[in-house]
Amino acid sequence: MGRFTLSFFKKIVIASLATSFISAVNARVIQGLNIPESKECIGEKIPLQGAGMRTATLFNIKIYVLAYYAPKKIRISEDFKNISFPVCFDIIYLRDFDNEDVDKAWEFQFNESSEHSYPQLAEHITNLQRFFGSLKKNQKQSFLLDQKGTKVFDDDVLKGEILGDDFKRSFLSLWIGKKPPTKKLQDELFK
Repeated sequence: MGRFTLSFFKKIVIASLATSFISAVNARVIQGLNIPESKECIGEKIPLQGAGMRTATLFNIKIYVLAYYAPKKIRISEDFKNISFPVCFDIIYLRDFDNEDVDKAWEFQFNESSEHSYPQLAEHITNLQRFFGSLKKNQKQSFLLDQKGTKVFDDDVLKGEILGDDFKRSFLSLWIGKKPPTKKLQDELFK
């Protein structure tokens, strides 16, 4: 191969590798799922602020991928008054779960992790459980926290809304509080 051809070939390879590297840096792929760098929430394009995977047990069973979008990054144990809304959460499940397991998981997580209790919390958890049934692999639950309350979506279909700040505050504390589902997930999302 002549000197010109080899030099030209090297430049193509270097340019190709650089393009691949830049794309890899900008793309978020977790467990084969593409996580968009922004999301349309109530008419606004909101940037991705964090994404991670929830695992369970000593065997690291993969449960879901969680991504959240917000105008600015939320910090661990941040004061609720300092959070800029809207905040959008997408949970994409990595396996199937029956309805009973889904209900138990939400109830357990609120009981275990929520740092904001209020008189209607049990009722609101029951409402949340009614919005969902069994879950299939790659199914997405979304939560849009805005000024009015929390809208809940199942595969981008609105299932219901829980009004007011109390549920928003309790829901956020699941992730940014002192007892998150896992510390690793919390670090992936908020550090």
